[in-house]
Amino acid sequence: MFLGKVAFTTLSQGLGNSFDTNQLVKRIITIFLNFWVINAVAQKVELSDNQLNINLIAPSFSYERKLADNESISLAGGVGFTHVTKKDFSGRTTAKLFVVPMVYSTYRTYYKRRRIRKDNLMNNSGNFLGYFGGYRFKAFGSDDFSPVLERGEYSIGTVWGMQRNYRSGIHFTLSIGPGLVGGQGVRAKFNMVGELEFGFTILSR
Repeated sequence: MFLGKVAFTTLSQGLGNSFDTNQLVKRIITIFLNFWVINAVAQKVELSDNQLNINLIAPSFSYERKLADNESISLAGGVGFTHVTKKDFSGRTTAKLFVVPMVYSTYRTYYKRRRIRKDNLMNNSGNFLGYFGGYRFKAFGSDDFSPVLERGEYSIGTVWGMQRNYRSGIHFTLSIGPGLVGGQGVRAKFNMVGELEFGFTILSR
């Protein structure tokens, strides 16, 4: 559903009732600080200084930049698609497909994973913990059809993820974790955030 990064939170309505935002943020921070213990015994993951990928799930590009050993930042931008249905007063249902522009970023810390086969993998392949943030803009052509599509929507959170870049050129990324999703005039709600990419690596050096 998402750009080169498929966010699991894009147009969802949350997981029910709203949570206390401050309490939730404190819990997320506490959990994530505990994750950093893993990094203390992390094995070095080979990272390219620059890597550019194209995502076929939705038209988009993602760029990953090495910051330090085991650390990188990933930036992505493109468009996704969402299918929305609407009922009028007569009970008639109308369905439309909308194009949604969006951008996403993840700060990643790769950590040790045992029994990973590296003979067919390229750089930037491993499991990671990260901070995720993104923004979905107003959908094209959404005027008067759905209030959800009329406003921008942000998503932030912490994620666990895995990335594999194969020597054949195939690129795959999956991440998911707890976060907050909100927008203009809308109270932030707890939801799962993350990304999904499947495509090709077009530059790695």
